[in-house]
Amino acid sequence: MKDSMIETHYWLAVNGASCAMSSFPMPANVMTTPRPQMLVGFPTHGEAKTAQHSLLTDSIAKCRKLLDKWKKRHDVVIKVFKNPERPTHGPTIWQF
Repeated sequence: MKDSMIETHYWLAVNGASCAMSSFPMPANVMTTPRPQMLVGFPTHGEAKTAQHSLLTDSIAKCRKLLDKWKKRHDVVIKVFKNPERPTHGPTIWQF
């Protein structure tokens, strides 16, 4: 937290070949339905949108390199879940 304000991020919910992005910034206690393999939070909308495009279009090898790069950043939050739910064809539901 900075100056008693809750830090927020634009989140990507990555689950299999799907990658949904939150449409507005949310705090770190964000959750989604279905539960994804991972949530990746970026400080800006532009970075999240670029990351989403990369995860949806780049090779798996390049995506792994991007993840390694993001793990080194102090302003990117990565949450990995042990028991993700299956991707659905409907919308991702964001909650906190």
